Amino acid sequence: MKVYYQRINFSFEAKILLILIVFLAFIVLFIVLLIISSRQRFERQVTLNKRNSSAKSDAVISGQYFRLPTTIRPIYYDLKLQIFLPYTENLDFGEKNFTTEASVMIRISCSHATDRIVLNAKKLKIDKNEIRVLRENDNSSISVLSIDRYQHGVSDIHVIEIRLKQMLKSALNYVVYINYRGIISDVWSGGLYKTEYDFNGQTR
Repeated sequence: MKVYYQRINFSFEAKILLILIVFLAFIVLFIVLLIISSRQRFERQVTLNKRNSSAKSDAVISGQYFRLPTTIRPIYYDLKLQIFLPYTENLDFGEKNFTTEASVMIRISCSHATDRIVLNAKKLKIDKNEIRVLRENDNSSISVLSIDRYQHGVSDIHVIEIRLKQMLKSALNYVVYINYRGIISDVWSGGLYKTEYDFNGQTR
C-alpha cells in the first residue's frame, strides 16, 4: 500500500498570520510569568511583614512615620557596639548568643520646637530609663516621658518615638544618650544579620 502525502502551500498572508499568532502567544506567556513572579514577591513581602510584626507585638501598625520628621537633625553619632557571636563551636556566650549590647551618643539640632524625638529602630530593646537627653549649652537634663513604637505596614519601617516632658527649643543643640540591646537575626529580617563564609576549608 502506498501512502501519498499532500504538500500544503500557505499563502504569504497565511504565513504572516501564523507568525503573528506565535508572537502574540509568546507575549501572553511572558505577561503571565511576570504576573506570577510579582505575586510571589508580594506574598514573600507580606509574610516578612507578618513575621516582623509578630516579633514586635508592641509595635503599632501606622503610616505616620514613613519618613522621619524634620523637626530635628542629627549632627554627629558616636556608637559603641559589642557583639556576642559564637563563630566557633568552643565559643559560647550562653543567653547572649547572637545578641548585641550597644550605647550611642547622638548630637542633634532642633529646627522646630518639639517634644518628640523619632528614630529608626528595628528589633532593638530600648527602655526609657536607658535614655538621657541633655541641652548642650548648659547640660541640663530633659526627662523622658514614654517610648512608643511604630511600624509602617507596607514598607516595613520601624521607628521609636521618644516623648519628652519638656519641649526642645528651636535653634538649640541637644545630646541624646541611648543604651540598647539587639538581636542578630537572619538576612530576611534586616538590620544586623548573621551569615556563613569559608575560611581555610572551614565554614564559619
